[in-house]
Amino acid sequence: MAIASRLAHAGRVVEVIDDQLAPGGGITALAPADARTFESMRAFFTDQVKQGRIQMRSGTVAGGVYGRDLLVVGPTGAEVLEARALILACGAHDGALAFEGNDVPGVMSARAAGWLLGRGVIVGKRIVVVASPGGGPFGASFADAMREREAAEVTVVEGVPVAVRGASRVKAVVVRGASGKEKEHAADAVLIDAPRSPAYELAEQAGAALVHEPRGYVVRTEAGRIGGGIYAVGELTGTAFDAKAIDAEAARVAASISED
Repeated sequence: MAIASRLAHAGRVVEVIDDQLAPGGGITALAPADARTFESMRAFFTDQVKQGRIQMRSGTVAGGVYGRDLLVVGPTGAEVLEARALILACGAHDGALAFEGNDVPGVMSARAAGWLLGRGVIVGKRIVVVASPGGGPFGASFADAMREREAAEVTVVEGVPVAVRGASRVKAVVVRGASGKEKEHAADAVLIDAPRSPAYELAEQAGAALVHEPRGYVVRTEAGRIGGGIYAVGELTGTAFDAKAIDAEAARVAASISED
């Protein structure tokens, strides 16, 4: 949203392809107080869409990059697009940790629970958020939102999940803290807030250089450039999910596109 708005305001014809039904990405999984830090960015984007400077295509998936061709599939079918500048802002996949019982119903990412909460769905009555090293901000944000609603008991535990008790539904989670000690917490829902892995797949198809980190593969760019009129921004490139960091990167990459 940040870079699309800047380019549209500068007079570029901009089209946004989004696989979600509404724009906003991870912002929609944040508590209202945390989402407000992105409000000016969202307002600028919405204004550009209303003025017709940005064409927003929701529910449309970018399926592959082949040279300068972008394959997209949406409600009207499949088509191939070519643009003077292709900007990949694919975000990141929720972190998946290996522990006993991680597939028991009631175990999910903190971001997924935040999205559900934003649509009126509360995932449990006794919820434990496991904040793993390098995770955030979705676990703490979810807990804040739930405390405001007073709709469930939420406990935030720092550490690494070891095991989930239960078969057809979560009953408890065992967490190992920084001291190495393990503690069991009763719960009917366990939310994992782990480091997210950049969604690098399209960028790799476009020829991007990748660097492996513990959280996954991160796309490396030169002022946002992958090469040949293709750019990458956001969590894809390791940028923190933070309004100021995102806006600063958008300004730099928008300037690079204008220069090219």
